[in-house]
Amino acid sequence: MLEGRLALGTGLADKPYCTGIHLSLADIAVGCALGYLDFRFPEIGWRGRHANLTRLADKLALRASFADTAPPRA
Repeated sequence: MLEGRLALGTGLADKPYCTGIHLSLADIAVGCALGYLDFRFPEIGWRGRHANLTRLADKLALRASFADTAPPRA
């Protein structure tokens, strides 16, 4: 399902956010999609293969808007 390189991670490269240096709707959408993968499909293990996306997801998870709306941990 998530084999090889994801275009999102390649495009992100070493930028702090999807479109450069500022948070945008693109980051929110990507953060929600990655959060959904973590919640519903943890067995995929995408984080180990996609360091750029992991960095973004972790940074977004620290924001109150993401933390306050995260699903409860089991």
